Amino acid sequence: MRKVLHLSILLCLCFSLWVASPRSVYAQSSCDIQNGALIGTLSLGLNCLDGNGWSAYELQSSNIPVTSLNDVAVCPDTGAIMALHIFGISVFDGSGWSDLDVPTEIFAPNALACAPGGVVWIAHMGGLSQYDGANWTTFPKEDFGTSPFIIGVDDVAVGVDGSVWAATSNSVARYGDGAWEVFENGSGFDQDYSLGGLVLNSDGLPIVAHSNGVLTFDGSGWSSSEAPITVLDDVLIDGSDRLWVGSLTDGVAVLEEGNWTVYNRESGLSSNKIHALASDAQGRIWVGTEWGLNVLEGDQWTAFQMSNAGLLDNNIQQINVLGGGPALPALEEKAPGSIIGLLEDGRDPAANLRIELCTETLGGIFYGETPCEGQPGSQLTTSNEAGEFTFESVPPGRYEVTIETPTGWIYFIGVDTKVLVEAGQTADLEDIDISE
Repeated sequence: MRKVLHLSILLCLCFSLWVASPRSVYAQSSCDIQNGALIGTLSLGLNCLDGNGWSAYELQSSNIPVTSLNDVAVCPDTGAIMALHIFGISVFDGSGWSDLDVPTEIFAPNALACAPGGVVWIAHMGGLSQYDGANWTTFPKEDFGTSPFIIGVDDVAVGVDGSVWAATSNSVARYGDGAWEVFENGSGFDQDYSLGGLVLNSDGLPIVAHSNGVLTFDGSGWSSSEAPITVLDDVLIDGSDRLWVGSLTDGVAVLEEGNWTVYNRESGLSSNKIHALASDAQGRIWVGTEWGLNVLEGDQWTAFQMSNAGLLDNNIQQINVLGGGPALPALEEKAPGSIIGLLEDGRDPAANLRIELCTETLGGIFYGETPCEGQPGSQLTTSNEAGEFTFESVPPGRYEVTIETPTGWIYFIGVDTKVLVEAGQTADLEDIDISE
């Protein structure tokens, strides 16, 4: 039976977090763009992992104007890193950041590709835009399909030969001779597909994830194949030409010599909610989840989280591994923290109510006994007669809080509503009035 979560929308820091000491800010340093890894978080900036360990680029310590990045790309000619965000593009040369402004018709950006010759492509809600080093050209979203469900362009990829492919929610388009050739239901596709990520194989031909599998183009036509996991969003071709797909619910799967292998929490992943896939020249597979960064080396997974590494956040949205990638650092041993708070119903204590810590993003509907049931690392407690509650031995990280009230479970959205737990520290939520 599905249940509905009620949202409490906060437009101020009414649910702010007070901790016993200032929050940690990892020092900004240079990043080895030849053999490093860049890890983009949901809303807190960009980590670099290289031979010197972990460093971070965030609003407080770099020239990135925002901490929420939509995509990160590596330019093949210069090795420069481009980070796409709502205000434009920030360019990193290994030691510092500069800005590349974008025209106003580019809004709600989704993806970025840096092509040979310094050409930049941005997929966005209004369509697809190209920057040739001097001028911008925008192709409107109407160029990319006829489905009424298309809301802009979602992904873009550029081959080593300069070929350009774009994907929307229901179509794929190829650029040539100044125009777009569109593939969709009735025109190359045998049905409507709900599409996810786009990647080009070693022949420069596209493979696109759809909700139940992948679409593959052989140069003349498309074929669809099912995967053993569903709700697919990410797709990767590694250095051994193996096909990897990532699910928003089921983990990752790899197709090798006609056989699928599935990796999920039972086989070593820290979370089954996948947002990013990457590979490196050493043959390692990097997986970004909602509860940490996972690296597969041989048949062994290593999970990096805020509790054992220098990550800014556990919700990993982008990964770019450069060259052979860095040596994996040893896991740190960070002391757990705790969370305390007081629930009130108006002027009265809110006693005997359940409070839950969630490690993964909450939707508006849940199916278990509690909103976070089944999430890795979730914790549940109950307020006492005075309305007080405590979570002990909480690994360092950022958590969403849900509260069971007489009318149902609520959680908070708005400004800075995630609880930051630092090593050995107590996060005090102070008074939370569930009547408001």
